[in-house]
Amino acid sequence: MTTMITRRIQNVQISTDSGTKEQVASEVGALKFAVALMFCRMPKEDQKYLLLEMRQLNDAYSNKLADELQQFQRK
Repeated sequence: MTTMITRRIQNVQISTDSGTKEQVASEVGALKFAVALMFCRMPKEDQKYLLLEMRQLNDAYSNKLADELQQFQRK
């Protein structure tokens, strides 16, 4: 059995720049990249099932993100 370590993060500060559409697009791009970095640390099986679940939504945006995440998939 694997023991999971619980960590607590204190004093987190996150800001968002949403003054214009371009700023929101930059924020979304940064989030997508952060998700991709987490995705590449996932086990190969979990990556496979996450992509499958995203594609089962059959939504253009979910499919596009799945395609983008696939670039980071373990070989």
